Amino acid sequence: VISWLPRLEKELKILGESVHRNFRLWLTTEPHDSFPSILLQQSLKITYESPPGVKQNLLRTYGSWSPEYIARGGSPIRAQILFVLAWFHAIVQERRTFIPQGWTKYYEFSFADLRSGADIVDSLTLSDSSAQPASAADLPWTTLWGLMKFAIYGGRIDNDHDMRVLYTYLRQFFDENVLSANARRNQPRHLTRGLELPVTTSHGDYVKLIQSLPDSDMPSVFGLPENIEGSVQRAQSDLVIGQLRKLAVSSALSSKFDRETWRVQLAPILTLWRKLTQANKELVATPPSLPQLADESQLSPTASFVVLEAGKAHELVMSVHASLTLLSAVVNGTGLLTPVVHADAASLLGGLVPWRWAKHWLGPDQPLKWLRELLARREAANQWLRRAAEDTLLRRVSLAELYQPRTFLNALRQETARTRRVPIDSLRLTCTWNDQLLPKTAKVTMNVEGLLLQGALFDAGNQLLAAQSATSPSMSLLPPCKFAYVDKADPEPYSRQSGSISVPVYYATTREDLVCEIRMPCRSEHVNQWILSGVAVFLNEY
Repeated sequence: VISWLPRLEKELKILGESVHRNFRLWLTTEPHDSFPSILLQQSLKITYESPPGVKQNLLRTYGSWSPEYIARGGSPIRAQILFVLAWFHAIVQERRTFIPQGWTKYYEFSFADLRSGADIVDSLTLSDSSAQPASAADLPWTTLWGLMKFAIYGGRIDNDHDMRVLYTYLRQFFDENVLSANARRNQPRHLTRGLELPVTTSHGDYVKLIQSLPDSDMPSVFGLPENIEGSVQRAQSDLVIGQLRKLAVSSALSSKFDRETWRVQLAPILTLWRKLTQANKELVATPPSLPQLADESQLSPTASFVVLEAGKAHELVMSVHASLTLLSAVVNGTGLLTPVVHADAASLLGGLVPWRWAKHWLGPDQPLKWLRELLARREAANQWLRRAAEDTLLRRVSLAELYQPRTFLNALRQETARTRRVPIDSLRLTCTWNDQLLPKTAKVTMNVEGLLLQGALFDAGNQLLAAQSATSPSMSLLPPCKFAYVDKADPEPYSRQSGSISVPVYYATTREDLVCEIRMPCRSEHVNQWILSGVAVFLNEY
């Protein structure tokens, strides 16, 4: 058909303006590299997306696999592994619906990955001499996991915790007991509840099994918590609101200076900043300091960090104040419009935080919220300075109040190394909700509060992760815990043997800025459940 398209182009040119004004020519096509670009430019293009859901994904896969391909080798074992591969492919693709809790970003898992996976299955199950598949017990499962993880699907993943989710799926699905569910083994395992693989090489039997699946996917199919729909709706609504905010101000409006329009559009931002600075004049006018300690050499690493953090907070506030003051003068006709002011205004008109501000601190996306949070952290910096002067800094710490929480944790590590007179690289971070579980090497401890948990609840009484219900809030407040740096050789307060999981701590709910990792207690048999649930801790709820 591609070779015929140049002829179609000529026919359309011959028709010219002689066709009826209501005439429309509809063309349907799949993506093709050889499709004429000129014809594309002359057309109105409509993109049709494939129906979502695991069921539709499986039907597309089996629509591309012929009955002869499924029956190759004549053994049900290979046919079952191919179904497991199709199921795994559908799960990792459809899990993208639940970004950022399902995956932290949109990974381009494609049909090429499925085809490569099928080639691996053939190479491991079909013998070159007899063309007969091996038995399920003799299959090199570890090799299959490794190739899928490192060479095919895992090659697209750049986040360690996403890689852990992928590997958990691989070990859960590609298993001898999944294939042997109908053989009445001692520990049969199913891909999902009620789904038993047919012991057959019939393409139609697998299609019939797929058609028996529900049209909509329950979160449990992916191992995700029941309340994740609320998180998805929240993320989607934030995305839509952001897009609508950008549409509210056209690109032409933000690139062309119109004093009256700028005055109206920027009034909420300028008014808010004026009110905030008038109510907190000392935060803008007075630079932070530690007057009690004249010699900076007397400061501990954590206190030194607080001084630097407070100075950065003040500099950023002053920079934003100067920027908005100049912008206010421009819209009021008393200032000169410079390229820098124009760039800041263009960002604000488009509903974005100017890059000159955001490069110092990646806070909320909305300018109004960003300004409120900026002054809140400036005020918190004064409180941190006071506690540092009183030597009570580590008694109560909210990492959400910092611009650079990772740097503060490094300062705590350095302070611990100085106190214990040990190399800094011999220490690792630990966390506990029970002081008695801390190793004796925990000489410098920090009480942390305000951490937010997503993907699970925390049972403070039993000190265990607990499942969320459909009505549970998306995030819950963790009880205060204790952070400390201890020797790498010291046992974990919550060991892998007794049951625990490494949980990432992110700066914000976008899961882009990783601060650290902590181990949280759970039942050993539920570790995989919490990995697939996307359990994570956040410092800020934005």
